[in-house]
Amino acid sequence: MGLIFSDEPITEPDDDLLDLREQAEKFADKIYDIGSTKSMVFGLDAPWGLGKTSFLNLMRRHWEKNLDGKYKIKPVVFNFEPLKFPQGENLSDRFIEETVHAISKEFPIPELTPLLGRYSRYLRGLSSVTIFGFQFGINDYLFNDGYKLQLENFLQREEVKLIVFIEDLDRISYKEAKQILYSMKSAFDLPNISYVVCYDSQNMLQNMDVKFNQKAEARCSENCVAIASNEAGNTENLLEFLEKFVQIKVPIFIETDELAKYLSALMMRLQERLFLNYKEEFVLELKAVIEVMLGIKNEQYHEKFFDYLGKPDNTYYYEKIIRDPRKIKRLLNHIVFLDIKGVEYVDGTDFLHLLLIYINYPHVFRHIYQVETGTTSGYFARGASDKNEEPTEKDKAYYAFKRGLDPAADFLLEQIFSRDKYKYQDKEDIEKIAAKFPGNLPRYLDMITKQRLPPEESSHKYQLKVIDDIHHGTLTIEGLYQDKEELLGDETKYGLLWLNLSNKIASISKDYSLQDADNLILRLISYFPLHSALEISDINIGIRFELPIRLLSILDAVGWDFKADRGRHNTPENLKILAHRILGLEKFEGQGIIDKLLADQRGILGLYDLMLFRLYISPDRSGGYFNIDRALLTFRESYRETEPFIRTVDVMQEISQTVFSKFAELYIDKEINIFAEIDSLSLDELSGGRTEYIKNSCTVETITSAVESTKTKLKAFISYQLGSTKEDFGIGCGFYDLEGSSHQQGINAVYNDYLFNLIFNPEKSKSAHQYFLDYLLINSGSTVEYNSDKRVLRNDVYKDVLNTTRLAQHIETYKAELIAEIDNLATQDKQIIINQEAVTYRDYKHDIIFFLEENSG
Repeated sequence: MGLIFSDEPITEPDDDLLDLREQAEKFADKIYDIGSTKSMVFGLDAPWGLGKTSFLNLMRRHWEKNLDGKYKIKPVVFNFEPLKFPQGENLSDRFIEETVHAISKEFPIPELTPLLGRYSRYLRGLSSVTIFGFQFGINDYLFNDGYKLQLENFLQREEVKLIVFIEDLDRISYKEAKQILYSMKSAFDLPNISYVVCYDSQNMLQNMDVKFNQKAEARCSENCVAIASNEAGNTENLLEFLEKFVQIKVPIFIETDELAKYLSALMMRLQERLFLNYKEEFVLELKAVIEVMLGIKNEQYHEKFFDYLGKPDNTYYYEKIIRDPRKIKRLLNHIVFLDIKGVEYVDGTDFLHLLLIYINYPHVFRHIYQVETGTTSGYFARGASDKNEEPTEKDKAYYAFKRGLDPAADFLLEQIFSRDKYKYQDKEDIEKIAAKFPGNLPRYLDMITKQRLPPEESSHKYQLKVIDDIHHGTLTIEGLYQDKEELLGDETKYGLLWLNLSNKIASISKDYSLQDADNLILRLISYFPLHSALEISDINIGIRFELPIRLLSILDAVGWDFKADRGRHNTPENLKILAHRILGLEKFEGQGIIDKLLADQRGILGLYDLMLFRLYISPDRSGGYFNIDRALLTFRESYRETEPFIRTVDVMQEISQTVFSKFAELYIDKEINIFAEIDSLSLDELSGGRTEYIKNSCTVETITSAVESTKTKLKAFISYQLGSTKEDFGIGCGFYDLEGSSHQQGINAVYNDYLFNLIFNPEKSKSAHQYFLDYLLINSGSTVEYNSDKRVLRNDVYKDVLNTTRLAQHIETYKAELIAEIDNLATQDKQIIINQEAVTYRDYKHDIIFFLEENSG
């Protein structure tokens, strides 16, 4: 959906909304009374947007009503709007023509028309006279022929009352303003004609300062400072100059409570015309934040928002940015233009501050957009606190950008990106919605620039409602998976479902019986193959690698024994069932988590799921699965709580040995080549059946790159987890023996036999040499790790998995064949995709040959 409104945005509101009626009517009466005897000039001095036009409209309506014959002569109002004339046109001439025309039109008296004609021709005849520094000036001594005197006598005698509104005097040049004022005072200082001049004196001063400074810079000569000083001196006398013409000045002040009424009326219009339903809360949140910015008290909502909004030192900035009716209306019209459906994940305070930057400081907003959506690393959404003792490079870049900005723009940026404390009702959810945190800001930018929002299902509040419905039985997980067309597309909805369910389940674990837990766990495992191991972020697929983590969270919370009479107590006795469930023991024999993940129909991707599941359990990966850790430790005779490494080794021993035993049974004993299995995976298998969706959404190049990159990742990850002897950041299976508590790396030896005797053995596979060479490139040291322009092939890079003696023997035995295969692959321009980067044999041919020469037996 595009525009929210069915027909138009918020239009100019009724003037009554500003609550200026009483003030305007009193002013209207005084203008009439004072201006009845002679010509008077009244000044309406107020900032742009504060309601000058509304004030004029209220006066006009008051005169038109003429209640009970209050006025002897009903006044006629004429508007002179200098902005409607082309720039450079002589506004003095236009003012004379328009005023004469207005008098003739509004007072069709036979005697008046020829008199005005003669007077007008006389005034135009004076257009070559230069007075006051600009062409055309009029003074009383020029009217000795009596034309003006004749007109004065006529207007005093006849029942004629004209009031001229001159608007936007502050939005034209100083020279043009002087032309109009001199013409008004000299040529039309006539009885029964009064003037209301509208301007913002502060704005006139600021505009003139800018123009004079620019002129001085442009001339850039020896006397530029003198020029600037001379002309700027005129600005200092501007107010005195205005006083020569404006006899009575009436400033407009709008009280805070009046702004509150105005805002409420506009918000009511907004709400009436939006499809509110579940979005009403967000609309009310926006209203409450605007009220805080305006200094309006509303205890019902304000305690929900952040203290910084109401600080006294912020008042100046909000007054400059938003504190007048026109600016409020402009802000709301921008909100109207955006399709706010599904914005429950948006923080209203951040959204409004970012929108105010967009409206008032487009160059700042453009820079945010370029930095956060381009190829560079963004430094606005940094995530970390801004009070770090050691600012990060992103912090430094952020503060460097802010230097020299308009103070109000700097203030707005600080409100979005430099807050480290949030006072919010749902504190645990703030990172999911605040613009400051990485990943959230692009949503805000897309919403403002493209009116593009994620689907409703991606809303955090919507997802929490789904979880609540599942918990109370009004919705089932099975029901969410029934729509096959929806399932075989974008995976965002399902990724968020399992993320939020796994996060929430610990707090509602008391409501889950053991049977409930069994059903939930088995249901999740059964859905693994329905999701994509292929990651293409542009079309939101690739959540399969996340599901083992969700499974672990659910297992840790509800996968163990529960006693209805005493709740959950994670004693070793109660936790036994959790270990049995994972390892397939006791009543779970043959039906454990490991067995389920490795079921025949799951193939090599099931092995990938299992290796992820095993890795995430490791305590040194900061999994935090305390109950699972303790359950797996029950298989150890003793463990030392105070030694983290010993604890990690003990936790991972039983599951590592069990996993490798299952792998050996399925692949080693049956001589199944996992590299060949991975290479044979189809797009449909990798994506969980999303072939049609992918082909309709992506180019052939994107699909090919994603497929090859995924296969490379599977080879590297599975092989490393099975064979690695490394002792930190996720202990590999290769660290352990096949059985027992000694750590002589017996599994690593068996896995090396599997690699060299089957996968890399040309007698077993015609692609064996390519598999070996692929392995070298896939597992080579990265450019970042080794601070190199190219990936690094060195013996120590492979030692965690490959036995160096076996490696040297293999190279010595097949070196000639391997070099010939390298030549062949380089000639074919064969490449491997590693982390989305194309690595070609042509570029690495000499590096690989050098490695083979250095490491042959």
